[in-house]
Amino acid sequence: MTTKVLVIGAALVDLMTNVDHLPHAGEDISADTPKITVGGCALNVCSALQKNNIAVDLLIPVGQGPYAQIIQKQFIQHNIHSLITPQKSDNGWDLCLVEANGERSFVTFAGVEQSWQEDWFVNCDWSNYQYIYLSGYELENKTSAQIILRQLRQNASQIPILFDASPRIGALDPTILRELWQLSVIVHANQAELAILATQATSLKQQLFHVKQLTQMPVIATLGAHGTIYLLDNECILVPGEAAVKIQNTSGAGDAHCGGLLVAKMQNKTWPRAIQFANELAALVVQKAASNFY
Repeated sequence: MTTKVLVIGAALVDLMTNVDHLPHAGEDISADTPKITVGGCALNVCSALQKNNIAVDLLIPVGQGPYAQIIQKQFIQHNIHSLITPQKSDNGWDLCLVEANGERSFVTFAGVEQSWQEDWFVNCDWSNYQYIYLSGYELENKTSAQIILRQLRQNASQIPILFDASPRIGALDPTILRELWQLSVIVHANQAELAILATQATSLKQQLFHVKQLTQMPVIATLGAHGTIYLLDNECILVPGEAAVKIQNTSGAGDAHCGGLLVAKMQNKTWPRAIQFANELAALVVQKAASNFY
């Protein structure tokens, strides 16, 4: 019986600081004292699902070391459980620079979350999953990507996968992307990420159609304050964004949008209503100062 969402991804420690602007080459800028939080796309998506009473199985590796201890404390505090048994290596972390306009940039230091293993999937009950969430960050390491895609190909080829392209989409090996498109993949991307996936297309509409040709599944592109455009069948539909939103921090907006989509689809909502709910949830998140949902 398909009653759950399987969330595949990572948890990292965020060191977040506010800056007036990103430094130019050779420039020295001042920043606030960093705030330490626990983030990661998959963890944020998991939170959105759980807060809306959607059952989740979580595949997030947690290791051993100072960063893993911070993550483990967060897991205990919020009753979060991963299907992956504890690992020996430490988790990664990132430095997040938040500019005055709310835009954020990351410098990421990878950890155990980039070293996927076959046995991490042993506790998955594939018959339970109605949707799967997969972050593009988890496909950057080619060896890890091959392991993840092999598991999905063998066990979940017919389960819809919401693929969150991520800002690192341009670093993915083309052979990995070709393997990914053979699965039931719903691509979720912002405009910049979509343009990378469809470099030969010259307009947003052409980019959507190009990706749909690859996947034969719906394609979703977030447009910031303008809302979200999606391609279902042969029609591009724009769902406007929320009005009068005061942006504090765009970190986690895409995660919230993915989480909102999955919540709505698990509740059997139509695509227009699912997109609208995702827009609403993302609008709430960008008005918060914190990068995570807890």
